[in-house]
Order: sequence, then C-alpha cells, then structure tokens
Amino acid sequence: MLRMVPVFLISIGILLFMIPLSFPSRKLKIMNRHAESTSMLLLTTSILMLLFFIVAMERDWIWQGVLVIIIACLLLKKEAIIRADWGIILIITLMFVDFNLLSRTAAFRNFLEALPLNTHREVMLVSAAVSQLISNVPSAILLSSFIRDYHALSWGVNAGANGLVLASLANIIALRMVGRRKTWLTLHLYSIPFFIITMALLLALAG
Repeated sequence: MLRMVPVFLISIGILLFMIPLSFPSRKLKIMNRHAESTSMLLLTTSILMLLFFIVAMERDWIWQGVLVIIIACLLLKKEAIIRADWGIILIITLMFVDFNLLSRTAAFRNFLEALPLNTHREVMLVSAAVSQLISNVPSAILLSSFIRDYHALSWGVNAGANGLVLASLANIIALRMVGRRKTWLTLHLYSIPFFIITMALLLALAG
C-alpha cells in the first residue's frame, strides 16, 4: 500500500486539477423521485457479507461463499439477483478464465519472453499497454505469472486503467449504465490525456 501512495497522489492531483477546467462552476440539482429509503439491515448484511467473502477467498471457500451470498440476497432483497447485469458478470468471468488458460500456452510465454521486461520502466510500459487491450485487472493477473517486479507491474496496470475504454471494466460498466453513445467519445477526451500525463509522471518518478 505504501508503494502505491505515489500513484494515488499523482492520480488524485491530476484529477483535482482537471475538474475545474472541465466542468462549469454551477450547482448540480439532482432530482430522483424514485429514491428508496436506506435499509440498515441490508447495509449491515452487505458489509458483513463482504467481510465474509474476503475470509472465504483466503480460506479457499469460494463456492461456499458464493452460495451463502446468493441465499442472503434472495432472502433480503431478491431484486439484487434478478436485476443484476448478468451479461457483464459473464463477460468478466469468461475473461479471467480465458486469460488464465492463455497464460499457460507456450506461444504466449514465448511472446512475453520476447518483450523488453528488464527495467522498471519497461515493465510499466508493457503492463500499461496490455491493460489498454484486455483491462488492467486481467492484465495484472496474466502478467504476474511471468513478471516478478510487482512494484512496477502494479504501477503500470493502475495507470493503465485510464486511456481506452477497455482499459478498465469499470469504464464499460459505467458506460452501460449511462446508455448514451456520445458518452464513449467524451470518456476518451478525458481518459486518454489523463493516461498520458499519469504515465509520463510515473515513468519520470521510476527513474
């Protein structure tokens, strides 16, 4: 976490600098006539389920953890299961499975061995570039099988979450929620300069 502090400070600094340049200084009026009241029982249960699932992953109780969470959701708020975006969940699941299998192939290993991965900067550049194509979290998992410089890898995939829309699954989820095609162009007008500036500063800091 301490090693990620420079990435956080640079990213949040650029973000705070870009906000007043990008948005007009007027108050936002949010009107939501369908707002639901907060359920303290649901909130508390969700926090406990999150903590439980973290422990389940550490103990390798994955399927048991998933089953408990599904049952809890069905009992407390079945809409969370019914209205979930199962399409994006399936895409994410298949993505992790496919890249895990890909990392075991000889052709992919030979391809990675041919890449320049000898310095911090080279690892950062490669991990950031791969993130633009397959998203940063799968990139981190995929490359961690071959790269032992986790410091540079973590910097690269974090900076690589910006840039193209595919650089982060969060981008795809957010844009699906907005549902307007023009938003895809707007995203790149901000995310690509953000990515370039962030990477330049991190590469300079890496030395």
